[in-house]
Amino acid sequence: MRTWPVQRDPAPMPDSSRLSSAADLLHRWLPVGSSSLLLNTREPDVAAAVQARQAEPAPLHCHFAAEASAVHDQLGLPALTFPQVPAQPPERVIWAWPKAKAEADMLLAWLAAWLPASGELWLSGDNRAGIRSAPRFLTQRGWTVRKVGSARHAALLRAQPPTEAHSFSLDTYWQTVSVPEAENRLLCSLPGVFSHGRIDRGSQYLLPLLADLQGPVLDFGCGAGLLSLVVQALHPEAAITAVDNHWLAILSSRETARRNGWQWDLHWQDGLGDLQGPFATLVTNPPFHTGLDVQYDTTHDLIARSRHLLQPGGRWLAVVNDHLPYRDWLLQHLGAVECLRHEGGFRVWSATV
Repeated sequence: MRTWPVQRDPAPMPDSSRLSSAADLLHRWLPVGSSSLLLNTREPDVAAAVQARQAEPAPLHCHFAAEASAVHDQLGLPALTFPQVPAQPPERVIWAWPKAKAEADMLLAWLAAWLPASGELWLSGDNRAGIRSAPRFLTQRGWTVRKVGSARHAALLRAQPPTEAHSFSLDTYWQTVSVPEAENRLLCSLPGVFSHGRIDRGSQYLLPLLADLQGPVLDFGCGAGLLSLVVQALHPEAAITAVDNHWLAILSSRETARRNGWQWDLHWQDGLGDLQGPFATLVTNPPFHTGLDVQYDTTHDLIARSRHLLQPGGRWLAVVNDHLPYRDWLLQHLGAVECLRHEGGFRVWSATV
C-alpha cells in the first residue's frame, strides 16, 4: 500500500490577503524539500512560496505561456522545455491544473515517465478550472491522490505517480486534420492548442478570403498554423511569420510546416514583441481569453502597432466574435475599415494602412 510522508503542521506565512490562492495554499501546506519543478504555475508568488520550502536555491520551471516563462526567467530560475526530461528529476512538481483535460492527460503521462516513485505532484487550481474533477481524473490514470487543503475557491492536491513504469512519446498525442482550402494538406495539433483536432467555426468564415492577399504575411495568434497553412498553399512564394504565446501552439505550427515541406519564421512570445516587419498582410483569429479571464490589451496593442508593421497599402484581415467593437478599435488606427462577412456570430474585418 502506498504510504504518505508525515504531513507537517501548517507553517507561519505572510499576509494571505496579498498572496494568490495557490501561493497561500503552498505556504500553508508544502513541506520542506530538496528540489522542485514549477509546471505552468500562473502566479509569480508561487515561485517564492516554493523557494521558501526547499533547500536548493532555485527550482526548475516549465511554462507554456511565453509571458509566464519570461517572468520566471527574470527571477533567475533555470528553464526546462517541454517535452524534454530533466537531467536530474526533481522530487516534486508544482502544477497548476489546466483548463483542457486532453492537455492534463498528456502532461500526466509525461510526468509519470520520469517522476521518481518517491516523487510527488502538488496540484493547485481554481474551482472554475475544474480542480474538483482532478482527483478522479488522476486516480483513473493510476495516481494516488488526496486533497490537502482549500482556500478562496481553490484547492491543493497531493499525488504520487503510478507504480507501473510508463514511457512517453509526443507522437502519441498529435492529431491531424485535412484542410480542403489548403489542397487537403494536413494541419497538426497537440492537446491544449486552440481548436485541437478540428477547424474552428470562426476560421471557416475567413479561409475563403485568403486567396486575395500578398506576402510577406504575419499570422498573429497562429495556434496550430491553420491560417498560415492555407495562405502558404494558395501563395507558395509568400514568406510566413507566425506568432503565438503558447508553446504547444509553436510546436504544432512547427509540425504543420514540417509535414508539408515548408519553413515558417515562428515566434514564441506574448504579443508582437520586437517584430519589425514590414508585412504586406496581417491575418489573425485573435485570442481574447487568457486562462479563464477575458482581456483585450493584446488586441488593442495589435491594432495600434499594425500601422507600423504593415507596409503602405498593407492589409489587416481578421475574424472575430461579432459582439466585440472592432470597427471602433480599427478606425482609431487604420483606414478603409470594412466588414467582409457577418455570419454565425462572427465578423470578418478588413482594414488597410
